[in-house]
Amino acid sequence: MNAMQYRLIKSTVFLFGIFVCMPATALDWTKAPLTKTYGEWKHVSPSSAVIYWQTDGAATTWVEYGKTAKYGQKTEPTQRARFSHLHRLTGLETGVAYHYRLVSKGTHGGHLISGDRKFTPEAIKGALRIPHDVKERPKLWEPPPEAPAEKPNGVTPESTEDEDDGLGNEFDSLIEEEGPPPEKKPPFVLDKPGATYVLTEDIEADGLVLEIKASNITLDLDGHTVKYNTLYRKVGVMDA
Repeated sequence: MNAMQYRLIKSTVFLFGIFVCMPATALDWTKAPLTKTYGEWKHVSPSSAVIYWQTDGAATTWVEYGKTAKYGQKTEPTQRARFSHLHRLTGLETGVAYHYRLVSKGTHGGHLISGDRKFTPEAIKGALRIPHDVKERPKLWEPPPEAPAEKPNGVTPESTEDEDDGLGNEFDSLIEEEGPPPEKKPPFVLDKPGATYVLTEDIEADGLVLEIKASNITLDLDGHTVKYNTLYRKVGVMDA
């Protein structure tokens, strides 16, 4: 049997006792029209949500959402046709119910709009916020502090030989207004076993971002992004 005969047999089906030759184009599933969606899945965070679904035909998709069934907002449509679809909804209000629906536009025919669905972003009980509730990894090395400069007479700026001006301790009781706490910088240490950590802002670092030092940790990005190794090509997450 030559190759041509083998391909002919493979491209035939037996129908009512008759062999019918099926053209190769009829078997091209990538050009099938859109008829249904399936496999829907979603994950809801305190201020964001991720929604995923699949289609039986190639399609561009988006999610329409809002606080009422009139929606009013939508995600960016996918730039090219796909069979699997993932959309992120960000900037949501915690504790507020949202309506949404899935819109799928088939490349080779078919346009599907799902029914109305709902979800409510909720705060995660006991969750630790990054960076607010975590500590920075101790620096491996820091330059020594600069020694205070000495005046020619041997008196440092921190001391004075002036005589008492008679004011006593009158101003010692004044409390200086405290400024904002110093900004925390990565890498951040995740060291609470079984804890859930929620990212509250985008984080970017030249090297390492997170150091995981405990087991059974859950990390929820809550719609934010983590950019690491922006300067060097190193491992971005350390599992110790």
